[in-house]
Amino acid sequence: MKENKKSRRILAIFAHPDDETFLAGGTLAKYAAAGWDVFLLCATRGEAGKRGEYGRLTREQFALLRKEELEAACRALGIHRPVFLECADKGLARDCWNSATEEIVHAIRRIRPDVVVTFGPDGISGHPDHVALSQIVTAGFWGAGMSTYLTGKQGKAAPFRPSHLYYVLRSLSVLECCKPSSPQKARTLTTVVDIRGFGERKLEAMRAHRSQKHMQFSDPALIEKMLTAPENFHRAFPIWHGPGLEADLFGDVDSESSNQVHRKHNIDPVAEPQQMNNGVTGWPSSSSQRPTPALVISQPTAPEEGTPHK
Repeated sequence: MKENKKSRRILAIFAHPDDETFLAGGTLAKYAAAGWDVFLLCATRGEAGKRGEYGRLTREQFALLRKEELEAACRALGIHRPVFLECADKGLARDCWNSATEEIVHAIRRIRPDVVVTFGPDGISGHPDHVALSQIVTAGFWGAGMSTYLTGKQGKAAPFRPSHLYYVLRSLSVLECCKPSSPQKARTLTTVVDIRGFGERKLEAMRAHRSQKHMQFSDPALIEKMLTAPENFHRAFPIWHGPGLEADLFGDVDSESSNQVHRKHNIDPVAEPQQMNNGVTGWPSSSSQRPTPALVISQPTAPEEGTPHK
């Protein structure tokens, strides 16, 4: 991947602290090192996760610890400081659906990223928060470009739709992370990012999540695999028709603007989505500019609980 003279932007959106590192840490570090602006939006603080040696902490104390861990991980990866949606861990679908969608729309419009990265519909492991966030981010990806959605008094910036949307897939570097409790149907592999040379940053970021030692490698052979294994993605938009696999998240973004990509694929950037495989921040100045969440309306079709939390 060659450096781009014009600064490009990635917005990664995940559910819990550590998702960003285990699933896409090498990729985020690689693009950050090449000069791209890499932003991270985290839906929850992971306060419902396994605590291990931190079992004595209250829920609030553990949430603060995981926030600090994520900030340290972002420093290790070389990306912008994370911003949190402040949704309840394991309650994303139940309590935060509408407000999270709105905040993601505002974040996309402020940051104006070229690429958005998040979970696919399978949520990697089927975790309810992961599955819900995939739907929320996908809706926000399209909503951000609609001139009729959240504009006027609520609008913080002009409509904008990123040119690419990617779903993260499992890879050899996440053997201990996000194991599904039942078989999950993942999207087709379209994009493979070589992270050799950035595995050490990923490892440092993993170790920053010290409360999550139960997910980390101890076997030297597995650590070596993690340092060199590529990270896998599915390009949800625009649809990848090949030939072969992509080796770069940016692809035609390097030579085309978002509007050019939309024209190339016959997409109206401010209209409802017509084609997709599925059928915020650092934010320019400070996290204090994040929009206030709107009234939360429970989502009646929220994914069922029943998958183990990390």
